[in-house]
Amino acid sequence: MTSSLKKEKSAYKYAQIKTALSLKILGGTLKPQQRIPSLNEITRQYHVSKITARRVLNDLVTEGLVFSIRGKGSFVSDISKYPKLDKRSMNQNIGVVFENAYEPFMSEIIKGIDEETFKLGVHINLCLSNDSYERETEILKRLVQQGIKKILLFMVISNEEDVVNPNLPLYLSLQERGIQILFIDCYLPQVPLPFVSWDDYGGLKNLVEYIYKQGCRNLAYVTRVNNATTVAKRLEGFKDGLLERHLPFDSSKIIKIYKGYSESLTENTQKIMLSFLKRKTKLDAILCSDEEIASGVFQALYAMLEVKPEKILVGGFGNPKSSNLISGHPYIFLEQNTYKLGRIAAEIILSGSITPTKTNGKWNVFHKILPVPVLVPQANH
Repeated sequence: MTSSLKKEKSAYKYAQIKTALSLKILGGTLKPQQRIPSLNEITRQYHVSKITARRVLNDLVTEGLVFSIRGKGSFVSDISKYPKLDKRSMNQNIGVVFENAYEPFMSEIIKGIDEETFKLGVHINLCLSNDSYERETEILKRLVQQGIKKILLFMVISNEEDVVNPNLPLYLSLQERGIQILFIDCYLPQVPLPFVSWDDYGGLKNLVEYIYKQGCRNLAYVTRVNNATTVAKRLEGFKDGLLERHLPFDSSKIIKIYKGYSESLTENTQKIMLSFLKRKTKLDAILCSDEEIASGVFQALYAMLEVKPEKILVGGFGNPKSSNLISGHPYIFLEQNTYKLGRIAAEIILSGSITPTKTNGKWNVFHKILPVPVLVPQANH
């Protein structure tokens, strides 16, 4: 193995271990005052060098998640009482605020952010809002009190379509005070806030075009429901993709999946899709808003014995590296490299000012849209 490959593998291991321990602390699995694995234990458990293990522990201490007692080990800090940052280190820290981190989508972005910031000698303060607007408000205010001036934010998303994000005024207020906030994977129409996101609209349009070229004319679209603008953009791309190819837009073939309380999104999708398929609706292809939805679609197709799954193309957004889809049936990916998204977001927030400016009464807002290539895997045999 070359030295560059060894370095890359070591860096990935570092990000993996640090992210895993950070999430356990922030998520409450590891409690305040609880001892965490020692340098030697991390070395053995994760098969890494002592240099990598020491780097993990040092950074957790620097970020206030852990404290060390000489001769006894490292212990979880009370994260409700983050220590104030030393003024000399204020510019060497950024805030990273995520809705949750239990999904592969989220954790891969965090790994990308962590790796890019380490390369540039910057520490991250990782905080989880746990699907709560109130907690997100608390976290943002706390980070600012600590002297953090750059924040990467994956907003809390409501499972109701018409809910307006109550923290929009707070975001704008912090920006007015000189705090740079970069939003990840979201659009904020009519609101002058910087963001980096996938080309959700263009991605779905391109997928419709690909499906059309395969001879498919009867398409359905299955989407999760929430107030994220990405969901609306994907639906818009699906609709315009159909109309541009002179195919009818049939609202009865838009299947909306609401996140249930007792069932997972995948389980709910399977149940609703089974009911839809039993209507004998003619279909050539089913497009999905994301991988969780796609998993439910596949389960429904395989449960319908009279439906031959291989006769229906299935595709949509997702990351092939973290896919949890049923094997044996190809899924046409709109490929989201979430690790890369994290690195790009970190590079943007650290590269210079992204504060919006106004020219002739119009806002000039920084935004970066990442293309989403169509990836067609081969079926497993």
